[in-house]
Amino acid sequence: MNYIGDHQLNLLGKVAIVTSAASTTGAAICRELLNSNANVLGVDSIPAHKTTNSNKGSHFQFFRYPEGSAPEGPEVVEFAKRVYLRDNVDFFIDVLGERHVGKGVEGEMVEVMRGQGYGLVVSVLAGDGKEEKAVILTVKALLSQLESTTVRCNIVLPRGISLLPWKAPFPDKRISVACEAENGDTAIDPSTKIAMHEHLAAHVEGRKKGGYLVEQERDVANLILFLCTRLGDGLSGLMIGTDGNARAL
Repeated sequence: MNYIGDHQLNLLGKVAIVTSAASTTGAAICRELLNSNANVLGVDSIPAHKTTNSNKGSHFQFFRYPEGSAPEGPEVVEFAKRVYLRDNVDFFIDVLGERHVGKGVEGEMVEVMRGQGYGLVVSVLAGDGKEEKAVILTVKALLSQLESTTVRCNIVLPRGISLLPWKAPFPDKRISVACEAENGDTAIDPSTKIAMHEHLAAHVEGRKKGGYLVEQERDVANLILFLCTRLGDGLSGLMIGTDGNARAL
């Protein structure tokens, strides 16, 4: 669906960089952001996913670097600036997995966002979760570096949050919005919890009604979309699962 005007999911004019864009999860994220009118630069060492298409003038562009090497951060950022005619980058979505391609870009993106004073960095743990502890430490360090700015940093899990006692989900919904920090205080304010729950649940129900499979990667993509819109612009320093649960880092 393409959103127009002042719709809360309209990302017209925004620029996103997505790593591991040729993976199933990366491609799903690219498609979701493109459907909301964002300019999306996919980064990977293998050809773009068959469900994404780039051509001159398209909102989707693809930066392919040599396989077996790390992408050069400055080169990726300059490419984005050139094709979208913008100096700023709004969202950096780093998809981790078998091929973590974001390591060469992350440092450059942090500097860009520190300079512009705003932005969103999301680390997506799309692999087997082995890197979870290391990613938490990395994101905590980023939050510390960027504390004088409005740059937001979060981690997204392609599963539920198991770090908290399970809370009963909303009646007849598979999305739970029990979002508490370790000290028992709420990590997300009630109105944002409700908005996130409604957003995630609506997309799941819509796919069910259309006869589409409720795929894990599309749940991840929908959560990423929520974080990129003004609905989720107050969320930072969180680990968030596709079940709607979250905890403070």
